[in-house]
Amino acid sequence: MNTETEEQFLARAREKMGPELGPIYVALFNEVAAIHVRWGQAKKLFAHSPERIELLNEAAGSFFTLVQNVFWEHLLLNIARLTDKPRSGPGSRLTLRALANAIPDPAFAKEVADLADAADAPLVRKWRDVRVAHRNRALALGQTSLPGLSLQDIDNALGAIARVLNHVQGKYFGWARSPFDDVIFGLDDADAVVRLLRLGLKERRDRIERLRRGEITPEEFRRVEEVGD
Repeated sequence: MNTETEEQFLARAREKMGPELGPIYVALFNEVAAIHVRWGQAKKLFAHSPERIELLNEAAGSFFTLVQNVFWEHLLLNIARLTDKPRSGPGSRLTLRALANAIPDPAFAKEVADLADAADAPLVRKWRDVRVAHRNRALALGQTSLPGLSLQDIDNALGAIARVLNHVQGKYFGWARSPFDDVIFGLDDADAVVRLLRLGLKERRDRIERLRRGEITPEEFRRVEEVGD
């Protein structure tokens, strides 16, 4: 298990990769790792099972629809900006394509550049450009539509992004497999939310039954519903 601090990780990357490539790699690594965490949480909530979707809808359907949309749009923004062209000058961007430009070995730089090109996500970028980052007029007015974007498309895009970093870290660090496959969630993750929702909904159903049996008054039921106590 890696117990390095962020500062130690950056220092090791500078030592192994050099003062230019090391910080670029660490910044991209941290961003990709964070995206995998968010995507993992989103899938736990919204791609686990139909039963879980029913649970979320019963608990607070409108709220969880909002959460799902925020997850989705944030993910598209992150994938698109990682696969953008880096540009140069004051408006330069830190993207996967910046890795190859910082690698002194021309042959290895070409390998990394080819992987970065393969990780391009034009469909994700189209969604980002016309729906998330900007409001395309024709799309908003229903005069055109966007091609579908599936969960598998996102998994494929993230896999291609990971392969770029894996190739770099394999050469400089000798890591045999992607650390993004080993994302560990705490006990307070999306599954914990689901467990609490199940308990809360069970309690609510019990209160409804008590109301039907006349064991509590409508006022008592309404007060609990309103304040959540």
